[in-house]
Amino acid sequence: MRVHCKDWGVDMTRDINHWNRVSGLPADLVEKLPSQPTYHRLIRTALRLRPGDRVLDLGCGTGAHLSTLRDEVGPDGHVLALDYSPRMVAKAAARAAEWDNVEVRQADATTVELEEAAYDAVLASFSISATQDVPAAVANVHRALRPGGRLFAPDMRLVPGGLGAPLIWTFGVIYRSIARWTGVDVLDTVRATFGNAEVVNGEGEPLPALPAFAPVVMITATRG
Repeated sequence: MRVHCKDWGVDMTRDINHWNRVSGLPADLVEKLPSQPTYHRLIRTALRLRPGDRVLDLGCGTGAHLSTLRDEVGPDGHVLALDYSPRMVAKAAARAAEWDNVEVRQADATTVELEEAAYDAVLASFSISATQDVPAAVANVHRALRPGGRLFAPDMRLVPGGLGAPLIWTFGVIYRSIARWTGVDVLDTVRATFGNAEVVNGEGEPLPALPAFAPVVMITATRG
């Protein structure tokens, strides 16, 4: 396992401190949710990984999904895990310490330089909307995927509409305060960048239309 860290400018300190705090009890509680085994099955279904594949975990957090990804690509595959928070990276690196084919790196998803067309799949689990430049993060993912490579991006979609508009608006205010959410819609950005995107259900099956109330969506897209 390899791990790389870097120093950030003063203007990023607030964000890093926030995500460092999230790496503690909040992240631990999420991992203990009874829905986690189902979520990991969905990751496997959506990404369609094969032994020997190269996969990017963008916004890997404390590394909760690294075991699943590594199991799918096998010892001949490669997993690159990126996160913005030094504490997240440290915890993810500790999980991956015994795996030679897992690299953990501290990086900003909007500016990180990734090898073009080098990855068979990208997992971005609730990470793209938390960046300060959603289009740049999605463009980075698109560039890193090989033609035919798949993105799975479960994320927030806080677009007010219908009877649920007041609640969505409230979610947006909270999310903006805790994660500096910019308000840019991840689903629309993925569609514009990839030229395609589907929203899937918990079984990985495409939904014919978005539900009237959908603050969270499971996005899949393929690089053409």
